[in-house]
Amino acid sequence: MSCTDPQTTLLRSRVRVPWGPPKVSLRRRTQARRVQLANSGNRESSLIWTAAVFVSAVLLLAIPPLLNAADNDQTRFYIAIRAQAIVKSPHQVASGYQGTLGGEEVIGLSTGMNFNRYVGAEFSMDRYEFVLTSPQGEKAAEYGVAPLLILLRLRYPVWDNRLIPYVLGGGGVGLVQVDDKFPPIGTTSLKKNDFSPVGALGGGVEYFIANNLAVGLEAKYLFHQAALGVNGQDNHTNLNGLLWGGSLRVYFSEDSAGAPPMPSLMARDRQRIYLAVRTGTSIPTHRSISPEGSLSGTQGLHFASGSLGVNIGRYWGLELAVDSLEQNISLPPYGRIGEYTHSSIVPQLRIMYPFYGDRLVPYALGGVGIGLAEFGDQTPEAQTVAIGHTQGVSVVGTAGIGLDYFVINNVAVNVETKYRIFPSAMIEVNGIPHTIDLSGVLISAGLRIFFN
Repeated sequence: MSCTDPQTTLLRSRVRVPWGPPKVSLRRRTQARRVQLANSGNRESSLIWTAAVFVSAVLLLAIPPLLNAADNDQTRFYIAIRAQAIVKSPHQVASGYQGTLGGEEVIGLSTGMNFNRYVGAEFSMDRYEFVLTSPQGEKAAEYGVAPLLILLRLRYPVWDNRLIPYVLGGGGVGLVQVDDKFPPIGTTSLKKNDFSPVGALGGGVEYFIANNLAVGLEAKYLFHQAALGVNGQDNHTNLNGLLWGGSLRVYFSEDSAGAPPMPSLMARDRQRIYLAVRTGTSIPTHRSISPEGSLSGTQGLHFASGSLGVNIGRYWGLELAVDSLEQNISLPPYGRIGEYTHSSIVPQLRIMYPFYGDRLVPYALGGVGIGLAEFGDQTPEAQTVAIGHTQGVSVVGTAGIGLDYFVINNVAVNVETKYRIFPSAMIEVNGIPHTIDLSGVLISAGLRIFFN
């Protein structure tokens, strides 16, 4: 269909296009797009600056408890949350095919126990990517790599039990599976998944900021070979790599020195700073794409959420919330053409009403912030589709409810449901702009961890 077709002209007049109506000259369109991108950059810079000021102010309130915290020699159960990266390294896969192990968005989880002052053990899970490139050097596929490990931890507390260096080692099994294929893969076949043995050696150091909370740094080297099955061959590939990052370890024992003895005192006398980490799923409420197409929800637990905040009084508080998820995009006649990643950063007000000795805390929340959206991972089925401008910055709003239950005096199990209004993302397909409403219900569960 030509650009002068009346139907297309009418369609474009109904769609909000960033570079103006079709009759505007190419030069003016280019200038308008540059202004839009500059304004987007300014909005993102302002958002980052505001977030940095908020985070700095919250962390300053948490400094006094750090002077009194320490580990002990009790048998204690814990969970650990890690934000990590894996050092990028090239790997030979098959004739003409190369792979790259690496990524800066690696989430790790551990559950374990300190048996005494010096010895502990844990079950560890991590997940990162292995990117397969074609003989032409183009991105052909993405694998998800997930080592599941049982590790022994040997600890040596120093500095009045506040600083804990440790070494760890162990083994387990690694799951490697194909997450996405891209047009350069062509007719090449890939093995869907593989289980193979993994070994690990590493170490770290952690510092207690409360008697049952420790922040730290950890690195471990993974020894791993997997059969990726390119074109039906085993293709035993070396996936060895160095994984490193920061951690937060939460011990499930009462913090008698650094926090109030009971949750009933949690907000009456002082501000309390917290970090909330959650995962969950989403339910899109607007599945249509204008002028045509559909948006599908995430599959499984692909939705990540977190917030840093402060309870200012018994009944109210403020937080900076981040929510990120991916959704599939389908357009006729191609079917699924790829994924749309969208994230939001929203300052939120929380209104709470504690009861049951303040262990049970229902709350309502809401706020207005910024949303960022971007298309990615184009599918092989859509290799003939020309994808144009796909990034978008929008004003978003949130409103929802949640519930905290304090299992110990500074750690609460959290469930939350909120509606996020994300109305104005855009993708250009074969020269035609399509508007997408990414609004939907976000359902999540996790932990709220108080630092004082």
